[in-house]
Amino acid sequence: MCEIVHRDRQKLLKFRTKKERELLAFLLDTGDRGATKEQIYNAIWRESDSINIKNLIAVNLRHLKNDLECAGIGEAVICRDNRYFICRDEISLDTDLFEKTYGEFKLQHTKEQARKLLSLYKGEYLSDFEALWAVAKRLRYHEIYEEAKKFWL
Repeated sequence: MCEIVHRDRQKLLKFRTKKERELLAFLLDTGDRGATKEQIYNAIWRESDSINIKNLIAVNLRHLKNDLECAGIGEAVICRDNRYFICRDEISLDTDLFEKTYGEFKLQHTKEQARKLLSLYKGEYLSDFEALWAVAKRLRYHEIYEEAKKFWL
């Protein structure tokens, strides 16, 4: 679970490395708070043997920005007050739709919304990452799935 789609093109974006994709997911997860380089390091590269971690982060941020720009998403990576953000104007996430549908399900509790939640759940959130920062969402989304499944049955 966690597909990133360019709104105008409705296609999945490709990234150079798994770490670059994780960096994007992490920055999307931080939302309006953004993240400092130290927070990025702690979340993604804590286990790295790299001598120059600041350079490693800077290179990955630059690659991320370039890859998003090549896909037609301009000004996606923003740095403000030493914090990095992803501008969501041209990016939609499957998790956004999942969250919106869950909000509707909580209000109305219909079988149709339960079915929609079940169809939107694509498995464990960011399952291909060992990201400790994603564990809370992993658990939450799985709990939502289980709640919808119980309601459906």
